[in-house]
Amino acid sequence: MLAILMYFILGIPLWRICQRTRTNPAVLLLLLLPGLGFCLILAIIAFRQWPANPDNGGLR
Repeated sequence: MLAILMYFILGIPLWRICQRTRTNPAVLLLLLLPGLGFCLILAIIAFRQWPANPDNGGLR
């Protein structure tokens, strides 16, 4: 029960981040791996090239 609750607590914000970085949301299935999955998702997001923000003139 606690694992399902934690999946939703972490999954929803990470899903939004995946949308903004244009990462496949299927990556969130890694959250099913306790501890290691969260670290892998953070590494994928951290080292991925983020798209430019059009609001600030395309600056990164």
